[in-house]
Amino acid sequence: MKSYALQFSSIEHLRAFIKEHKIAQSRGVIQLFCGTHELDKIQEILDFLSLTCLGFGVIGASSGGEIIEGRCVDNEIIINFLLFKHSKVRTFYSSTTDRDSGVKIAAGQVEATTKVAILLGNSLNEHPENFIEGFNASAPQVTVAGGNAADSQSFQQTFVIRDTDIHHQGIAGVLINSQSLRAETNSIVNWQRIGQPMTVTKASDNVIFSLDNTPIREIFERYLGDDIFADFPTSTQQFPLLIERNGTEIVRSPTGLTNDEQGIVFASTFKTGDQVFFSFADLSSTLKPNKEYIAPLDSASLIYSCANRKALMQENINDEIRTIGKYTRASGFFTYGDYFHKNAKTNVLNVTTTMLTLSESVPDKPRALVKARPAKAAPARKASMLERLTHLTHATGEDLTRSMQFLQQHRAALDSTAIVSITDINGKITHVNSLFEDVSGYKAAELTGSDHSKIRHPDMPDSIFEELWKTITGKKTWQGLIKNRKKNGGFYYAKTTVVPVVNSEGLVLEYFSICTDVTPFVLAQKRIKEHLNDTLSGLGTRAKLSKDIKKNKINAVAVLDVKNFKLLNDYWGVDTGDKLIAEAGRLLRSSVTLHHLRAYRLDGAVFAIMALNEVNEEKFLQSINDIRSALEKNLSNSDSQSISTEIQFSAGIGISESSPLPYAESALIQAKNSNSQQVVLQHENDEAELSFYWINEVRDALNENRVRAFYQEIRGTQKNHKEPRKYEALLRIKLPCGKITSPSAFLSIIKRTPYYKRLTSFIIQDAMTTSRALNCVISVNLSIHDITNKATVDEILNLLQKYGGESLIFEITESEAVTDFFPVNQFIKSVRKYGARVAIDDFGSGYSNFDYLINLKPDFIKIDGSIIKKIASHEQTLLVTQGIIDLAHKMGALVVAEFVADEQTQAKLIESGIDYLQGYFIEKPHPLSQPENVAEES
Repeated sequence: MKSYALQFSSIEHLRAFIKEHKIAQSRGVIQLFCGTHELDKIQEILDFLSLTCLGFGVIGASSGGEIIEGRCVDNEIIINFLLFKHSKVRTFYSSTTDRDSGVKIAAGQVEATTKVAILLGNSLNEHPENFIEGFNASAPQVTVAGGNAADSQSFQQTFVIRDTDIHHQGIAGVLINSQSLRAETNSIVNWQRIGQPMTVTKASDNVIFSLDNTPIREIFERYLGDDIFADFPTSTQQFPLLIERNGTEIVRSPTGLTNDEQGIVFASTFKTGDQVFFSFADLSSTLKPNKEYIAPLDSASLIYSCANRKALMQENINDEIRTIGKYTRASGFFTYGDYFHKNAKTNVLNVTTTMLTLSESVPDKPRALVKARPAKAAPARKASMLERLTHLTHATGEDLTRSMQFLQQHRAALDSTAIVSITDINGKITHVNSLFEDVSGYKAAELTGSDHSKIRHPDMPDSIFEELWKTITGKKTWQGLIKNRKKNGGFYYAKTTVVPVVNSEGLVLEYFSICTDVTPFVLAQKRIKEHLNDTLSGLGTRAKLSKDIKKNKINAVAVLDVKNFKLLNDYWGVDTGDKLIAEAGRLLRSSVTLHHLRAYRLDGAVFAIMALNEVNEEKFLQSINDIRSALEKNLSNSDSQSISTEIQFSAGIGISESSPLPYAESALIQAKNSNSQQVVLQHENDEAELSFYWINEVRDALNENRVRAFYQEIRGTQKNHKEPRKYEALLRIKLPCGKITSPSAFLSIIKRTPYYKRLTSFIIQDAMTTSRALNCVISVNLSIHDITNKATVDEILNLLQKYGGESLIFEITESEAVTDFFPVNQFIKSVRKYGARVAIDDFGSGYSNFDYLINLKPDFIKIDGSIIKKIASHEQTLLVTQGIIDLAHKMGALVVAEFVADEQTQAKLIESGIDYLQGYFIEKPHPLSQPENVAEES
């Protein structure tokens, strides 16, 4: 038999190749390994082959990389010709991949002389392993080879080929029948087990839900780190699961999560009861090609290697393929799982390279087809640090046997990133690493033999350490936040994990503590909390009220204001005014609790009261009246007050499902302007006429081309002449009278209409066009509503695919809180593929910002304008700003300050290390098509 391979360039080239090797006069198998999804081109090849090579069966598949005669290529079409003298072939296709279909094909088409079956399957939405299991059970004597079609790890769409047909589901194959054909298979794995076996306790096909009766997400987070799912499944390529079946070690790589994110999807199937191990690549042997493979001249070899193996080994895969195919002249492709037959059993392998060798020569004495000999020279190999291996081995605690040799080998990597200490069973310190010394200020000799009370901060309660010791003496891992004291009297916060090290008899030998210094996070969080709590009254601030309304979906809010407080404050003095506010806060805290309400201080002597849940309107009104009356009585008669006058309150109540606070403040204005009413109530329905007006106005503006895009410069504080100018895209509408208005007047109304999607499309398209025309970077605001709208996301991705995203920044606003980070992370991952970057807008307005920072990993952080406006006059606000800047820089993000309104604010920000400035002092919003700034009316 003979084998030829061609890297396709044109039909004319293919025609000449077939003629040169006299292929058309022969018979055999043609395989297409397609690194492109240009289906028209592939169809043209198939049609040509069907007319030219009449004695051949044709199969093929999309690939994650191609192999031609021992050489790796990408995004090519490789055509492999197997020419037989004595063998006959028959192709088949099955649209279903269940076990019964495999049994049916084998029973109906396998003959007594069938020696080999080459199968190619689609695996993104199906499980070819079930088909292969059924085929193997019905015809165990047939050597099975091949693999799952791939698509360069985009996991979008694959296909297989049978003769002239291309299929995006099912499985295609060819059966080779012969009396004289010999087949031999080989595989290369080089994966090592880590730790103890785990049992699959809940699985369905290629999805595992639990191991050892523990949710698999918890297993992966515990052993591979809390952030393992941030870039899943890329983060797990080095640590797949390993099974041993029928004497063959099988590696299974994760490919994704189930829709509810509770199960992990793998490249091939598992069965309940399977014993699995975490594993890692033994790269020292994998990357050292110490053997070359040699096959007879009258044989043909094919390589089916896993795309995950290629991704892990990167350029080193070329060395491996070369040693296999240098003398065998083997061709093939990179799969999403390759098929390996041994001892009458066929398995689907991952992260493995398999080789099939065929020959029609029958020797006098049985001998191996392929010989392996020492390589003449080993190509240079590239080592990997396997960062997650260290975390895995130290986090398993009670599940893994303590290995001092393993600890010593990996301690250097751990010491560079973590604060480490070891104590004996009595709590005496036996070891601290250099990072512990650097952070605490103590030398190891000063701590050895002491217990941790030496660095215990007096702020830490006894209960924390009682819980810690109860947990670890019970042979369980403890995790928590500890405040430690430095030698110089300072302090640091440590996110701490304490793991008991247990011997084979179950006795605790010592305790291993791994800490991360999280002081910047904790201090920044404390500053944000201070920003949300008013120290004078002891009540929450306006920012806290806004956050609570949004979080709890509150529909009723009241606002109370001391009448003529400014006159009282000016006459009796600031100190007396402050005492009045403090006393009012004390009385409010007491009274709102009785009514199951919550109080806040907005500003001056203005207070707010929020219902804790949806309440009866009449009952809420009565409660506010009771509280107002009690406040007036107690404050007017209080012995602690120096004001000899009657205290009275005006009150406004807002009832609204979307924004009760603005309605309450509007009602308060009416109450203060009224001589008779002390409490005014305003409903959201009172604005129905206004909503109708804006819906019609926006519709007409869209239809009459009166929607505009304004741009405001985002100016860098560091002079960088190579950096393009940056702008934020801002939506505006031109009213029929010529006035330009911002969306603040209508956006909350329009979000409930189809016009919102059209406005979003307009601003995104204008931003892309403008950025390309002016060679600048433009930032576009997207709400959670946009990111969860499939049509909007599809439009964005189509535009990015067409134009690229290097000049775009997507700002994720916090007008609607993120409750599910999965779609947001999916969106961010998608746009970053095209070079786009991501910003968090309004940072500092609530606790949730830290969830945003950890989950979204932004490129930019835009500090909320409510903070920036106060930094020139409020020292505490300046400290909050400085803390956010420092935290962002530690996380690798750049920081933008909005609402920069004057030179003093700009100077404070530059001094604090801000990266970019934005606001009316820098530049007013204007159309970029006009050179002059255009003043806008709001």
